[in-house]
Amino acid sequence: MKFLHRLYKIMSPIVSKKPVYVYNGEGCGETSLSMLMESLTSCLDSRVHDVQMISAESIIKGSWAKDAAAICFGGGYDLGFMRALGKLGTKKIQDYVHQGGSYLGICAGAYFACDAIAFDKGGPMEVVGERHLKFFHGRY
Repeated sequence: MKFLHRLYKIMSPIVSKKPVYVYNGEGCGETSLSMLMESLTSCLDSRVHDVQMISAESIIKGSWAKDAAAICFGGGYDLGFMRALGKLGTKKIQDYVHQGGSYLGICAGAYFACDAIAFDKGGPMEVVGERHLKFFHGRY
């Protein structure tokens, strides 16, 4: 096993980098976006992964999925994600994950991945409703 690990370390600079995409668009919290970008950049091996922002338009086009290591959604408001991506963009993400891709959802990004959401129900910031990714079969 140590041999494989050493071989990987030697070969990784030769192998093309796999991008880790971070959504940047409607619904994205500015502070959350910058902290997520900073965290991923500092935690991931830069010889293997390139952390890049991705727009709703690029997600909808779908060419990102063929080489992505992961797609990430941070904090903000998931209704903005839904509005910007629509059903087509959401379907592209679903297909990517169902074909073996990785999804990281933090805060609103986690809500976005659920069956349904009940946030601050009855309160001034209430957001309640069905979600379409459905990676988590439950209510958040």
